[in-house]
Amino acid sequence: MGQEPYRIKRPTFATPSPREIERSPISHLLRRLPALPRHPLVNKVAMRDETTIVTLENFGVALVPYQIRNREAFLSEMANLGYRIEDE
Repeated sequence: MGQEPYRIKRPTFATPSPREIERSPISHLLRRLPALPRHPLVNKVAMRDETTIVTLENFGVALVPYQIRNREAFLSEMANLGYRIEDE
């Protein structure tokens, strides 16, 4: 009982999806955190070689905005924060 709880100073940041409908880049989200996470895990980012676009995805009951990001811009944003790609 008198022990201080374990605290993670720079936790891993994980997002289960690329946040397709988020208009601002993930780098802006990461910069809003108190400290940059050591390992941001981003899963299933829709990317393309052309410019970033927003399209509509049909979910049957609704059309949902879906962002497909420019690959080079996304990787550059992450590199500017000091990150590198470990696995694709």
